[in-house]
Amino acid sequence: MATAAVQRNSQATYVYVVKADSTVTVRPITIGTTEGDNAEVTSGLAPGEVVVMTGVDKLQEGSKVLQVPGNSPPARKGATAQKGS
Repeated sequence: MATAAVQRNSQATYVYVVKADSTVTVRPITIGTTEGDNAEVTSGLAPGEVVVMTGVDKLQEGSKVLQVPGNSPPARKGATAQKGS
């Protein structure tokens, strides 16, 4: 996972996970090895879950987000984004 998605505070290391209704929830995670811009997540996420990569400083529990697939231009209003494989 990109280290840009990983957030830290005095109590936890966490990411914002996007739910089916396009709102976010805070998910505590455990980080293993970090190399460059990538971090190994050893617990807290399931394969295929979508996490917020940018704009996390403006989020809080329940915020609504627009999903944009990785390595693609931003989705236009009304477009449906799909998670990567």
